[in-house]
Amino acid sequence: MWEKTEDDLPGKRIDGDFRDRVFLRCRILMSNGTWRREQEEEEEEEEEEEEEEEEEEEEEEEEEEEEEEKEEDAEPKVYPH
Repeated sequence: MWEKTEDDLPGKRIDGDFRDRVFLRCRILMSNGTWRREQEEEEEEEEEEEEEEEEEEEEEEEEEEEEEEKEEDAEPKVYPH
């Protein structure tokens, strides 16, 4: 295990191998955080796209219903005498 030495005091140079491991670990943590943020953003974008598609489908259905109602109203009504 790594032991503290005089070189570990503030202002002293840190052992190169230890420094490299710390640096690598920091980079991994930072990249994981970046990756998580990107994943969250992608999920939010997908949810927004799904909501927009649902809204468009609802609007199309409403338009079709309105057209059907207009066609029904346009047909001449025959009343029995």
